[in-house]
Amino acid sequence: MGLRFESEWGYAKKSDIICIMKKIRNAMGRHLNYPINPFMISSIGLFSIVWSLWILIPKNNSTTLITYKVFTMYGINYLMFICAFLIGLWLFVTPLFSKNIESMSRPLTAMGIFWLAIGIFVAVGDWTTNTWLMYVFLTIYCLLSSAHFRVNKNSSFYEGILRQ
Repeated sequence: MGLRFESEWGYAKKSDIICIMKKIRNAMGRHLNYPINPFMISSIGLFSIVWSLWILIPKNNSTTLITYKVFTMYGINYLMFICAFLIGLWLFVTPLFSKNIESMSRPLTAMGIFWLAIGIFVAVGDWTTNTWLMYVFLTIYCLLSSAHFRVNKNSSFYEGILRQ
């Protein structure tokens, strides 16, 4: 008999939903084999550099996010500036000068961990803001791109781009 779920299109069995989920998973797996332009990855590094400079700008007290006030009060914003600037610079420069795919996944992993930490701090400080969602999606993008480079490190597409 099986479980049935009601939706606006009618009833769906549990096996239908599992089949749809498997199709989505397989499509995501196939897309991991498609090439990513390594030079587009450097845009995340540029974003991180600009974000780190924004952290240093003295802001007035109208900032509603409690986390940034605490960071400024204890000087953590300088640590965030240094981390975001250096990792962002590493991520921005690596695709331009590196000839190794593995070396591109390292700064992406570091950037993903950094954005995850910032997202957690912001969510703990004020979970009602939507800012932490941006950091979580940056984390997901960085870590999936890093996994993509690791999966396709022997791809002839990347070898052709990086030799130029």
